[in-house]
Amino acid sequence: MKKIKEGLQFIRTGESIRKASTRVNVPFATLKRYYWKANNCELLDELLPSELEPNYPVNKIFTDSQEIALKNYYSHCALLFYGLTPKESRKVAYQCAKINNLKMPASWETKQMAGKDWLISLRRRHNRTLKKPEPCSLSRATAFNQSNVGKFYDNLEDLISRNSAFSDGTRIFNLDETSTTTIQKPQKVLAPIGRKVIGKVTS
Repeated sequence: MKKIKEGLQFIRTGESIRKASTRVNVPFATLKRYYWKANNCELLDELLPSELEPNYPVNKIFTDSQEIALKNYYSHCALLFYGLTPKESRKVAYQCAKINNLKMPASWETKQMAGKDWLISLRRRHNRTLKKPEPCSLSRATAFNQSNVGKFYDNLEDLISRNSAFSDGTRIFNLDETSTTTIQKPQKVLAPIGRKVIGKVTS
C-alpha cells in the first residue's frame, strides 16, 4: 500500500505512470489501475487502506483444501509411476472445477483444461516441479518387488552351487539393453521437489 501511494504521488507531481511504476517497483498495470481509482480523490489521504490493498482471493478458483487435494493427487500419481504431464494436470484441474461447479475463466471451458498460468502458480505455491522420469514398462514396474527379487537371488545361489566351476564368478556375464528400447520416451511429469521420481509406466 505504501509503494502504491508513493507511486500515485509521483504521478500527481508530473511523472508518467510508467516511470513512477519503475521508481517504486510496482507493476505498470497495477499502478495504472489504482491511479484511475484514485483519480476522483483530490487528496491521496482520502483513499481508504482497503482501496489500495490488492484483493487476490477474489480471483481464486479452488479453496485451500481443494488445492491441497489436487497437489497431493499429483504427487501420489508421480510416486506410483503414473506422473501427470502438465497438460494432463491441467485437464484434471478443469474436471475438478467442473464437478464442484466452481466459477472458472471462459478459456478453461473452451480448452477443457486449466490455464498454463494457473499451473505455474500452483507449482510455486506448493513447491512442485517438472521432472524427467525414466521410462518403465508395466511388467517391470509390477514385478520389481521384494518377493520377486528375493526369489531371483535364491535361484541364482542355487544355480551357482550346482557346479564348482561357477563359484568363482568368472562364468557370469552381465548383459543390458543399451540402445535397444521397446518403450516410449516419457514426457516430464509434475512431482514434488526433493523426492526422486523413479519412472513412469509406458506401454
